[in-house]
Amino acid sequence: MKRHPALAPLSRDHHHTLVVSRMLREAGVQQAPAATERWRSLWQEREREHFRKEEEVLAPALAAHPSGAPLRERMLAEHRQIRARSDALLSSPDPARQTAALAALGELLRRHVRFEENELFPLLEASLDAEQLEEIGRRLA
Repeated sequence: MKRHPALAPLSRDHHHTLVVSRMLREAGVQQAPAATERWRSLWQEREREHFRKEEEVLAPALAAHPSGAPLRERMLAEHRQIRARSDALLSSPDPARQTAALAALGELLRRHVRFEENELFPLLEASLDAEQLEEIGRRLA
């Protein structure tokens, strides 16, 4: 799906997240350490900043839209869940426990990205005018 240029950087981040979420969902016990490190790297290098931007820039725009409030609340709730699962996963040294945690985190990430791409971003693109979207783009840059 073609995204407004203001939201395109977030969509590119989502692509990377989907790739890693698949790796997490499919990791067995032997792949768990590598998958965990891959997530740790993505989380520290991109995802935390990605969440911050969405929360500081997109959340207010959603709150201002009549049908945006439930989407905003879902986005924020899922961000909290992902943070909590990440913290638990990255602090667990047990590969057997990691496998289940990796799969659960991977599925949550997949669902979250699909939600933002299929519901949240389209609402913003449909409800904001060009100037508002350009301002979002400047704030995300």
